[in-house]
Amino acid sequence: ENFSTTLRVSYKEQVTIQDSRANAIDPSLGEIVLRLNTADTPFLTTGTATRDIILGADRFRHANLFDDNRLQAYFAADWTSGDHVVTFGAEWEQYELANVFVPTSKGQFRFDSLTNYQTQVANLVTYANVRSNDALSAATVLSYQKWAAFLQDEWQLAPNLVFNAGLRIDMYSMSDKPDLRTDVTNRTGVNNTATLDGIKSFQPRIGFRFEPFERTK
Repeated sequence: ENFSTTLRVSYKEQVTIQDSRANAIDPSLGEIVLRLNTADTPFLTTGTATRDIILGADRFRHANLFDDNRLQAYFAADWTSGDHVVTFGAEWEQYELANVFVPTSKGQFRFDSLTNYQTQVANLVTYANVRSNDALSAATVLSYQKWAAFLQDEWQLAPNLVFNAGLRIDMYSMSDKPDLRTDVTNRTGVNNTATLDGIKSFQPRIGFRFEPFERTK
């Protein structure tokens, strides 16, 4: 009757895809820009004005994916002894992430007239990708684990006064790290391969709850 426990396990997965409806028609279709003037369309009323009409897949959605999942396990126990309630427990978390963002990896093609579009002669072609030309190979994939332990004592000093003190420790473990970029290090003096691995966080806490009057806390 003076001891209780809590065990909680949870898993969450989130997939965010910035996709274009044009991919359903042709997955290789890039962005097409029609730059039209009054000679091409009656919708333009001034001789010098131009308007861009965008077709195909938006360049920022050529390769845009964010996928992460989180597995957590939590255990806590409360032990009551006299005027004290002692709480202790531990928590574990594993986080995994995959992120891809390569704009214009399917190409952007600009046509400055309807005639050029009909004859498939682009006035400007913009293309950007990784060396393999496979945008998915540019994915950032990483994971880390976090361990935590905590202890707290809640002491009922008087009917209207409770004192509490405790300590929580968080520790991170991470085997993934980016490749060394000497150009970044030389320019900024910062080692870009530093990660969360080995980081520890100590969080002491102390407080009290005092209720001197019926409606005052």
